[in-house]
Amino acid sequence: VFARLEVRKALSLAIDRNALVEDVLGGYGTPAEGPVPTGLLPEPSTSVEEGDRIAEAAEVLEASGWVYDTTERVWKNEKDGLSLSVTLSTSNVPELKAIAEEMRRAWQKLGVEVSTEFHDPNELVANVIRPREYDALLFGMVVGRDQDLFAFWSSSERNDPGLNVSMYANRDVDLLLEKIR
Repeated sequence: VFARLEVRKALSLAIDRNALVEDVLGGYGTPAEGPVPTGLLPEPSTSVEEGDRIAEAAEVLEASGWVYDTTERVWKNEKDGLSLSVTLSTSNVPELKAIAEEMRRAWQKLGVEVSTEFHDPNELVANVIRPREYDALLFGMVVGRDQDLFAFWSSSERNDPGLNVSMYANRDVDLLLEKIR
């Protein structure tokens, strides 16, 4: 189900990144939209209200054939035999737990069934990240001055010990990353 662009887009739209930074992180952070760290590309201006974000996310799903079943309280794509639920895995670090709770709340407002798994940081790496055993993964990463995104997006880095934890694969992107490097 997460290979579907509309699912990823809807889940992303439902999250108010500015509120997460302000309310959960006390302003210590920068909201990121997309796969490129803040500061490398011009930032899109986004100031969408919560109700509008949830409605927009629902429209994305509906436009791709998803229907919200009010009886079962789940998004379904009957054509493909899919239903939408998410398990969000993260570390039991207080900040990440608080962010995970806000993400769960936002996705539930969209009508997505969400469960959360909290792991000791070492357990998260060994038992979740390395074997790539997650639906959705929330973890922190300090992005420094090195603007080389190869390790995070190259197809060659999809398997452990690579850093492409999204398991993204696109030959055209691989060629661009190699050219940039």
